[in-house]
Amino acid sequence: MKRVFSSLLLILLLCSCQETSAELENAAASDIPGYSAAEGRSSPDRPFSLAGEETVVSIPRTPATASFFLTCWDGKTLWKQSCFTQEDRDALAEALPSVCGYAITEETSPIPEDTPIYGLSLGGAEENFEAVCCGTIWLDNAGHLLRLRSEPALPDLWARFAQNPEEQDLRSQPAHWELALSSGQWDPRFLVPADCPVSEAVPMALTVTDNGMEWRITNGLREEITHGNDSTAFPEVLLDGIWYQLPVRSGKHYAWTAEAYTTHPGESYSGRLWQEPYGPLPPGNYRLVFRFSAGSPAEGCATAPFQVTDRGPQLAHNS
Repeated sequence: MKRVFSSLLLILLLCSCQETSAELENAAASDIPGYSAAEGRSSPDRPFSLAGEETVVSIPRTPATASFFLTCWDGKTLWKQSCFTQEDRDALAEALPSVCGYAITEETSPIPEDTPIYGLSLGGAEENFEAVCCGTIWLDNAGHLLRLRSEPALPDLWARFAQNPEEQDLRSQPAHWELALSSGQWDPRFLVPADCPVSEAVPMALTVTDNGMEWRITNGLREEITHGNDSTAFPEVLLDGIWYQLPVRSGKHYAWTAEAYTTHPGESYSGRLWQEPYGPLPPGNYRLVFRFSAGSPAEGCATAPFQVTDRGPQLAHNS
């Protein structure tokens, strides 16, 4: 009888522990406003799914003598504040040692409209650590897209350090590549419109091969053109009838040499797209662009359209 009673007591204790563990897990998730642990989804006013397990992201320490910078984007202007001193580095480490939250698992843009975006870029390493926060949304170039328990310290750090911020081009935005692709597709809010006039007199022929996209321009002008090397060709994307420049992958130290080449009238110049800085392109309509100068300061570009489908890049008709 005692053995039966002991066995029943043990079973009851195990069930109680399992229920307590489940309650703690649900309670942790429910600390995030709008999250429903029962359904594993956010409520209708937060239309994205969250993972069930919490993620902790440790913020790297800025190496001694290295700098970092903070940014604030209000939807129109990007402001940047550089920080250089050891006091600055210590303050950052103390205020932002880590962030905790739940991964956003649904492919819809979690970045709301009309909300400031604060950014952080840590230098002094082989690959910079870059991150942004928008309210309780956290995005970084280490692959994290999280809904945090509370707003991180970046807005407070910006208020503390931004004594003499400088206006910057949007291309200086930390985690720019990740921000522009936060929904899995290019978001025009975080892209810079194309700014180079297309020259019909310098056509581009494009070939898609197993090794990438190979191209050739032909100078149909009556004067020579000058340009950089073949690695300076770059892709642009077409969104709602507007061409946009694409950001390069965040944190990488890509560099383009400033070589100068001359192509005379009737001559051709060819190369292959350096794909790595732009990462894998999501499906859409694109064009390859190669800048040149003909006289001073006349600048133009040769272009050729292509599409990206689930099967990869494909040739497209001119548009």
